[in-house]
Amino acid sequence: MERFFNTAGPMIPEDHYYIDPLARVDWEDIQRLIRDKRYFVLHAPRQTGKTSTLLAMMRALNKEGCYACAYANIEAAQAARGDETKGIPTVCSTVSSALARHLRQPELRQWYLEEGRQLQPQDQLFQLLNYWTETSDKPTVLFLDERVQRHQRHSCRRRRQSSCPTRRH
Repeated sequence: MERFFNTAGPMIPEDHYYIDPLARVDWEDIQRLIRDKRYFVLHAPRQTGKTSTLLAMMRALNKEGCYACAYANIEAAQAARGDETKGIPTVCSTVSSALARHLRQPELRQWYLEEGRQLQPQDQLFQLLNYWTETSDKPTVLFLDERVQRHQRHSCRRRRQSSCPTRRH
């Protein structure tokens, strides 16, 4: 297959022409944030390479060998519409699958299926991440990806506007 410019979904280096995603961000600064155990958000407009960047960062961190890093797209949990008894298990299932796939550790998925799912939904994610960090021989890094649905963006904007005090000019 001939390589082409991709405009839908993550970039696959073997299939697509691309600009190195790590060259488009301050990779040294992001590495410092990770080293300092800080949270960060990668925020940008649609179709600008956020997922490809997260995947490239995961591959780079795992190749470096100092971290156990995984990527999970938790977009499917949005179908729960605020019902934590459905949303949290969906996130946990997705994350445990991602841990097994990206880190080649099927025991993490197996633990979730055999033990984690039996826990109360409110405890599942904490216990899954706790199990991962306790069994990992390296510091752990998890990149979560989710697309905010259009109606959720408008809802968030309305909530922000209604909670902001009126300014006097």
